[in-house]
Amino acid sequence: MTKKSASVTGAKTTSANESTTKPPARLKPAKNALAERVLTAVSVDLAEAEPYIAASHAPATVRAYANAARDFANFGGTIPTTAEFLCRYLAHCANRKLAVATIELRLTAIHAAHVELNERTPVESRIVKRTMQGIRRTVGGRQKAATPILKEDLLHMLLLASRQEPNKAARDTCLLLVGFASACRRSELASVRLRDIAKVTNGVEIFLPVSKTDQQKNGRVVFLPYAAGNRCPVKALDHWIAVANITEPDEFVFRAVNRHDQISTKPLSAKGVSIVVKASANRIDLFDDESHRYSAHGLRSGFVTQATISGFQAFQIKEQTGHKSDATVARYTRVVNRRKLPSLL
Repeated sequence: MTKKSASVTGAKTTSANESTTKPPARLKPAKNALAERVLTAVSVDLAEAEPYIAASHAPATVRAYANAARDFANFGGTIPTTAEFLCRYLAHCANRKLAVATIELRLTAIHAAHVELNERTPVESRIVKRTMQGIRRTVGGRQKAATPILKEDLLHMLLLASRQEPNKAARDTCLLLVGFASACRRSELASVRLRDIAKVTNGVEIFLPVSKTDQQKNGRVVFLPYAAGNRCPVKALDHWIAVANITEPDEFVFRAVNRHDQISTKPLSAKGVSIVVKASANRIDLFDDESHRYSAHGLRSGFVTQATISGFQAFQIKEQTGHKSDATVARYTRVVNRRKLPSLL
């Protein structure tokens, strides 16, 4: 695994592509230093185990903690820090209109830095807890959710996607249909290789070796059934694989396509998946409504919402999405059920 838990002294972090670094010395407090290793502050004696220590956290977690480290260091924070200074920093974050979830993530990163460096953490102090409680009451803790892309929206997006240049039309159509039917996260879509796809009698199974809720890499399988006409994700997947000439098992399925309609050999990134979905939503003027937030996650939430409307049970939805708890699925299904309430007037 590429090593991404890089140094975060001051506002600098090691490039995500860097695979080797020298084992750091223990951090000494400095004006513009949070921690040399927020997640992996190891000694020279542990150099051999360092790659596995680094792999104990997901790359996304490492990036999030590194961003939090830079922000705290830019405010003048050091490790160890005091409860009073931490309260000032939290108030500073709230005054910048940061979301409560973002502030909580910053707090978690600071706590992790103290733990890794064997320093007493101020995060558990009474004054810090009261500050966070006040921020939640003042700012509010409701998270902004991606607007679900429902069947009607998806069909409109597919219609306009088909009017692009042939290669881009084939890629976008496949990505939209597979993304919706599989309810995959954008990172899961970007990581699909040809070897992960298996044909079965009534559709296709896609093996996902790792996901957000499967950091131990046990893997899970999602099923794509055949559908009628040109809205079939299986046929769209076959067509794209043929157009892109994907033949080697290790090749990534979803690729970048440039403005000249040339297919790249490089895989489409998770961010690239989001860009494709947003561009498709923009074509049908979904962005005109400022109350909606369309993103790649809209395909996943759209599947859950549409499945609920169609009468699917929670266990069937969880089987496809990989959600671990009913409470998470209920965040989507509750909206549908609420809107089914009849008027009493």
